[in-house]
Amino acid sequence: MSNLALEFTAARLEQNMIEHYKRLKFERVPESVEFNDYKNSLNQELKQKLMSYFDDWRILMVACGGQHKFSFWVDAFYRAYSSVLLESGAPYFTMEGTTTASHYNDQASAHIDKILKRLNKLFKSASFLEQLQQHNQHYMKQIDKIRESYCAVSEIYPNAIDLKFELSLEGLHNQWIDISGWNNLLYHFQKQLRQLSWYNAQAVFTFYQVIRVDQRYIVKFFLTLDPLLYGEPSVYSREIDIWWKRVTQNRGISFCPLVDFQQYQHEDEYQLIIKRNTQDQVLDPLSALDEMPDRETSSEGLANRICVYPKGFKWFHGAPVRR
Repeated sequence: MSNLALEFTAARLEQNMIEHYKRLKFERVPESVEFNDYKNSLNQELKQKLMSYFDDWRILMVACGGQHKFSFWVDAFYRAYSSVLLESGAPYFTMEGTTTASHYNDQASAHIDKILKRLNKLFKSASFLEQLQQHNQHYMKQIDKIRESYCAVSEIYPNAIDLKFELSLEGLHNQWIDISGWNNLLYHFQKQLRQLSWYNAQAVFTFYQVIRVDQRYIVKFFLTLDPLLYGEPSVYSREIDIWWKRVTQNRGISFCPLVDFQQYQHEDEYQLIIKRNTQDQVLDPLSALDEMPDRETSSEGLANRICVYPKGFKWFHGAPVRR
């Protein structure tokens, strides 16, 4: 499996964990059904889902566990998985000696049963609920910190100009660059910007979000500029495009809604970008922050969530530009 395929496996696993937790904790047991029978039926439903892509998440656990960081719910699964491995004394689920499909399924089923036993124990604990709350509190503190920082800059630069850009990659490149590759591109792009004289003279705040869209990644990049020095928006659009293309070796596409709607409305490569930005009315960092999910662990925003990523990666970040 490619790294990108592993990342989408992680998103599928995240969804399965959220659904199971919600049903286990909040779903009402039907009348005339014993609680244990109902719990077993929930386990069987999750088990069937995990069986359907057993090899995919098994490879994900081996390839990314310890080397990358997981989102909250995938990490919970990884913790249960790791405890099963510790008990077995094996470094991973080897599936050795499975000479028939039936034998293979029996062994996979046994592994999943052990994981579910630990997972349910974890989900029902008070400590897990505390971890869940702390995770979301930390997430909201990050958002509040960026919001406060942006408002402080706005007091110094009233009427500051916000420009929004969508950064992506052309065609197949966007489908083959994994999140580690995107992390590297974004790092070098921002590093290049910090070396430009106009950026250091005019930019007062930057904010970005990295999200999954239609089996690919995009970056929403916001640039806030000193209104006293601000020029034509097309100039900044040109500059961002130049440096994004340079960092991506001419594979990059940048789109500025304020400037580029008319210019690219008839080009096939831009049709999805134009449609996406027509529907997205967020044009400044504050609006982007307001649109973010209230909790990072909820099903809200799951379609765009990044569930496995390199250590140190931030899917959103905002800060004043240092002089």
